[in-house]
Amino acid sequence: MQKRLRVGLTTICCFSLFAMGCNGPVPAPELRPDTGPGNGFTYLRPKGWRGAGQVEVGGNAGTIELTSGTAYLKIGADLADSLMADMMTASNSQLGGVADALPGQLGAAVRANTKPAVEKLHDAQAVSLGKKLDPFNGGKMQLLQSKLGEGRFSEYTGKDGGREMHGYRVTILGGDKRYSLRAQCAETDWNALKPVYEKIIQSIGPGPQN
Repeated sequence: MQKRLRVGLTTICCFSLFAMGCNGPVPAPELRPDTGPGNGFTYLRPKGWRGAGQVEVGGNAGTIELTSGTAYLKIGADLADSLMADMMTASNSQLGGVADALPGQLGAAVRANTKPAVEKLHDAQAVSLGKKLDPFNGGKMQLLQSKLGEGRFSEYTGKDGGREMHGYRVTILGGDKRYSLRAQCAETDWNALKPVYEKIIQSIGPGPQN
């Protein structure tokens, strides 16, 4: 009878943990230098976090996704969005020429819409993430100086399946690639993981082949 009671209590406790999300607090992990898929980038990898990488077609680029409890980290380097950024930059240059030829406020209005390519791609990232988190607050876009060049980052919040989430999203244009990062966790784990995510963001650099 006592054995059955212990089993019953264990089952109830496990079910309660499942209802709360199956995860206890995520401890701040040790960070170790690592290289992304396809040698596309270098970064600090959280020890013990599980996940896999995927190399982009053509190599020299790819994406890594890692998880631990409520924590999620995705870092990617891709060539396609870099080409898109080149087209955006060319378009901005053309619009700038048009703005210079327009008088006063009209020229200023056109010039105000010629956002840098990295900001346009960062905005697009917010739209995509907003489809996964509801409600979603994309946060203020801020300047980021990285080992790869100038980028943009935002601190965001949102709900995923009723759970409050908090994270960083990053967009960087460097060389022939667009680099992106999303690092998030449950609001309850944010204070512990925020400095970890910030170290990872600052650690992202060019891969061995770059």
